[in-house]
Amino acid sequence: MENNPPVTPDRWSLTSWFTAFGAPDYVAFKEELARDIAAFTVPAAAEQLADAVAAYEALNVRFWHLGAFLGCLSADDANDEAVKADEAWTAAQGAGCNKIKSALQGALAALLREEAQ
Repeated sequence: MENNPPVTPDRWSLTSWFTAFGAPDYVAFKEELARDIAAFTVPAAAEQLADAVAAYEALNVRFWHLGAFLGCLSADDANDEAVKADEAWTAAQGAGCNKIKSALQGALAALLREEAQ
């Protein structure tokens, strides 16, 4: 007896995120994300920290959006070398996000120390 799994069309349709893996909108998103991570600066002025935290949160949402997309693709085909390469690239970008987070935390901690004195 043959056991054929049911076919579910569009089970992995991710077109609401990106047109396709490697498509122009996907590539542009990655390039803009990398550029924004590299260009992010933590302001020295306390008055600008709230805006910097909000900008970091928006950047982080975009970072996790990409990671979720790649996670879905990887779950569908764990042997896709191109997806694995982009997951590795995304991990490197995550290191940049972590540096920004640490710098923001340090700036906020310094601000709290100043206010406590």
